[in-house]
Amino acid sequence: MKLLITSTDAIYDKQKGGFFDGIIDTLEYFLSLSEEHEVVVISVHKQSLSKIPNSLKTLNLSQNKKLRMSPDLIKLISEKLEIVYEDFIVLGAKNSDMILAANAKILLLTADYAKSNNPNDSIYVDKYGIAIYDDKRLKYFFDHYLNIETPWFFFI
Repeated sequence: MKLLITSTDAIYDKQKGGFFDGIIDTLEYFLSLSEEHEVVVISVHKQSLSKIPNSLKTLNLSQNKKLRMSPDLIKLISEKLEIVYEDFIVLGAKNSDMILAANAKILLLTADYAKSNNPNDSIYVDKYGIAIYDDKRLKYFFDHYLNIETPWFFFI
């Protein structure tokens, strides 16, 4: 099982007032790869979650904003959905996404296609994570890197 955590900023284009081209289809493609895969869209703004399609799960953090960048959020989701940390992926589009991934020590994919939402955030300025430039690159990542069974990093 793999769990993709993302924020509304990584899927909703604030400039155009709609979803980024192909992103919803790509997230639904990820779900189709395995019955066990999940996508959870998180936000501290309840109203922004109302735009999210029903095929994706949402998690409203407006009552507990401190949890947003904390590894405790990953722990909570891990226990609730019975998912190990190695199976978490963050698709990030703002600093709080980057901080969440860093604090929990999980893989960060940076939604470069969503840079217009937060162009001055250090996730983009300092080039954190694995850059995902469009929906096709995200699908490519899903097709080629999700099946890695052993750790892709070195233990020190």
